[in-house]
Amino acid sequence: MNNKTLLGKIALVTGSSSSIGETILKALANVGAKVILTFNSKDPLEKKNSLRIINDLTKKDIFLQEIALDLSSRNSIYEMYNIIQNKYDKLDILINNAATFHHKIPLLDLDENEWDRVMNVNLKGTFLCIKHAAKLMIKNKIKGKIINISSVGADKIFSNMGAY
Repeated sequence: MNNKTLLGKIALVTGSSSSIGETILKALANVGAKVILTFNSKDPLEKKNSLRIINDLTKKDIFLQEIALDLSSRNSIYEMYNIIQNKYDKLDILINNAATFHHKIPLLDLDENEWDRVMNVNLKGTFLCIKHAAKLMIKNKIKGKIINISSVGADKIFSNMGAY
């Protein structure tokens, strides 16, 4: 039996063209949510993955909206929420799943631009998504859900990943 507990709810999943995000997105779609897939507009692999995911969900006749997103850009986040507001005028679920890090650079060798990029995506981008989602939820008197996902890196220290 297919449980449709989220039938018609609009769900945004950041980082939904990656493995964990894709799994979350498909799980939400399979229980009836209208899902919004985001992909990093600067990453050709993410674009390729998003096309594959769209194809998979379209075959199953599951609703999907795709939005290019650069979480390090305030303007990109603003544009994404404008699309959501103009097309749906609401948001029921936000899952902040996207994150970035630079592999294996000792903190002392990390330059400030790379530090800023990680902070802008992982912290500022998450904050701005929460802020815009909450505004839409409050505007529509929706008791929505905002879920922020972290990795094992929140509890475990990895060498040479100081910015993360």
